Amino acid sequence: MGLPANTAGVMPPFGSGQTFGTVPNQPLAVNMSRPLFNDGRTGVVLSIPDTIFYGQLGPTAAAPTNALIGQQGGLVRDTDMHWYVNMAATTKLLEIVGLDQWDTQRGVMFTFLPAAVQLWA
Repeated sequence: MGLPANTAGVMPPFGSGQTFGTVPNQPLAVNMSRPLFNDGRTGVVLSIPDTIFYGQLGPTAAAPTNALIGQQGGLVRDTDMHWYVNMAATTKLLEIVGLDQWDTQRGVMFTFLPAAVQLWA
């Protein structure tokens, strides 16, 4: 995301205001670091049956194909503390419902299985 260089560190949603790199075709803009969401006000999406989530297959998985649609998998936390979709997980929590058109290397769309959904907050 690019913002004019003179607003670096001024806009509250961007936390620390750290900048990096350049923005293509915008010589006066800078990239802003992502905010750190640790203030307790982060939105939460419940795993109800009609919510479709985006996720990534594990780092060693092959690129997703249409053959994955309809298959069940689980979630696993990687060594860098990020969660990913693992089709070989023993606890099946989710079902693949599509492929992520923006992340063709690892991206999938999934819903949680009825046994794993949260019906109330």
